[in-house]
Amino acid sequence: MTRALRELAEEDEAKVALLLLRKKAISEGQLRAALDYQRSLGGNLVDVLLKLDLVRPAQLEGCLEEEAAGAPTGANEASCVALDPASVKLSDQKVHRRLLDKVPRDFVEQHLVALFFPLPSGDPRKIVLGHGTSLSPALVERIRSTVGVDLCTLALEPRVVQGFLGGSPAREAGARPKESGPVLAGTSSDAVLQALVSLLTRKGLFTKAELEAEMRRAGERR
Repeated sequence: MTRALRELAEEDEAKVALLLLRKKAISEGQLRAALDYQRSLGGNLVDVLLKLDLVRPAQLEGCLEEEAAGAPTGANEASCVALDPASVKLSDQKVHRRLLDKVPRDFVEQHLVALFFPLPSGDPRKIVLGHGTSLSPALVERIRSTVGVDLCTLALEPRVVQGFLGGSPAREAGARPKESGPVLAGTSSDAVLQALVSLLTRKGLFTKAELEAEMRRAGERR
């Protein structure tokens, strides 16, 4: 490897890693293995990749030469349009579960990301990447490389993304949760009701006769 290419490789390890992933010279699993090795024993990431025989010198040089020559390796990042949230009807959005399942769950929860089907009025080839936190171009590219499709981004409120991830956006918007069962575990609703009536009558809030009369009136209203 020439000195110029070596300097380029050492200048930005993250950029080189993304470049190799995009070119499918290495897989994400191989990159994780290399990073684990680097954290344990140190060294430059490129040297680690070569030492572990995860990438061939010719592959590495080819990718770096394209980068040094100004090849459009970042074309996908440049074409990743940020959508105007005001122009998107959220109620029409549907989570693309198959693609979202490809993204590690901890990454989804940390960055609050959701993948939606293309907009009816947009580019049918571009999946919508909704995000509740700020995403750097490198993170967007990481998601694009993982799912293998082009993206356009859509900034959303965190609670909105959480609603989609939970399967019910309305729940995050303040919808009342479903009523739960008896307050005490292992008891029936009738037992809880009887205990409550007994407690209230002992406190003198009403008499048994008043309760029976009210029950008759309620029955008549039905």
